[in-house]
Formats: sequence, structure tokens, C-alpha cells
Amino acid sequence: MKIEAVSPTRIDLAGGTLDLWPLYVFHKNCVTVNLAINIYTRVTLIPRQDEKIILSSQDTKVEKVYKNIHEVPEGKDHDLHLLRVHVEFWKPKTGFELHTQSESPIGAGIAASSSLNISLCGAFSTLTGRKLTTEQIVTLAGNLEARVIQTPTGCQDYFPALFGGLNRIDLTELGPKRSAIDMDLSEFEKYFVLVYTGRPHHSGLNNWPKRAVMAIYLTLANSLTKSFMLE
Repeated sequence: MKIEAVSPTRIDLAGGTLDLWPLYVFHKNCVTVNLAINIYTRVTLIPRQDEKIILSSQDTKVEKVYKNIHEVPEGKDHDLHLLRVHVEFWKPKTGFELHTQSESPIGAGIAASSSLNISLCGAFSTLTGRKLTTEQIVTLAGNLEARVIQTPTGCQDYFPALFGGLNRIDLTELGPKRSAIDMDLSEFEKYFVLVYTGRPHHSGLNNWPKRAVMAIYLTLANSLTKSFMLE
């Protein structure tokens, strides 16, 4: 049996950055509008009869082979870190070959990592028989990606990878709420040009620098300390 999962990448038409929790909590009526595009990520997952695990990335030309799931190393310096954290979460009961490929250049800024994240969720969900709700998938993908890049992540990029099409994401006190926008996309395509500059960037670091994260942590720590002292 061969399991294949394919997800689109996206472009943002409006909004962005405020989809990082808790930034959207500090503002009212935060909305992102984004559009899935026909540049895809692909995951191929092939179960094995033995316990051997093969992790392979076509884009980085890296392949790792392990005797079993317990041999897959931990740590952020792992060459295939996103794949590893998925293996750690899903805990397949059998060995497998996992092959990933993205049509987007690395760091192009069209959410290829988020798209790959959703493709991995789909493939591993099928392999393990573990079904998640849309809300759970978005939460899981964001948490696993944050673990990999060591900065907070947003949520908006996972919806076009999950649903395709033109999306409106309302960022509310109850979390993100996605709805489809009805539009003639063939007409839109006549006037749309997507250009890659050839200069990769790290959007996670741009959106929320570690200095800002530390400032928030220190503020929360100070508030908690004062609260305990008053009590």
C-alpha cells in the first residue's frame, strides 16, 4: 500500500502576522484573506513489513535510515526535523518509508512548510487510522512547526492547504474560523502574476523575533510574581 498526500501552497491577499496567538486577541476584527495556488507539496508514505524507517527529502537531498522508531534522534539539529516531530507524535506501529517533495523553492514565502505540514498530517492520519478534526489538525500543525523553528507560529497558512480555494479566516476569541469566499478564480487568474525573487527568507523570524517573545515571557513572569506576592 502506498499513501500519497498533496497540499497546495498559498498567497496572502490581505492580513497576516496577527494570526499569531495572542496577537489577534489584542485587536478586534482581525481577518486574513488568502488563496491556494497550484504549487504543491507531496508526501509519499509506504508501510514496511519490518521496523525500519526511512526519511527522505527530495528538496534537501537528505535521506536517513533507522532500524526502528526508537533510533530516530531527537533535537532541533536533526536534518529532517519536521519529519521527526511528526514521527514522534503519530508513533506508527510499523516501519515505513517517508518521502517528501515541494514544488516551492525553500524560503519562497508561499507557506510551503505549512503545506508540507498538512500533507504529513494527512499521510500519517491514514497510516495510523487516527482521525483529527480540522481544529485539531490546525492546532497540531502549528504546534509541531513551532517546535521545529523555535518561534511561535500563526494559523492562517494551514487553511488553504486543507481546503484550497479562496479563504477568509476570522481570528476570534474562540480561535480562527475559516469560510470560503465565492469568486470566479479563472477571471482572477487572468490578472495575476506570481514572481519569485530568488532570495529566500525566514518568515517566522520576521513575524515574531525572539526578542519580542522574551519580552512577553518576562512581562507575564513579572505579572505572575506580583500576583503571588499580593496573595
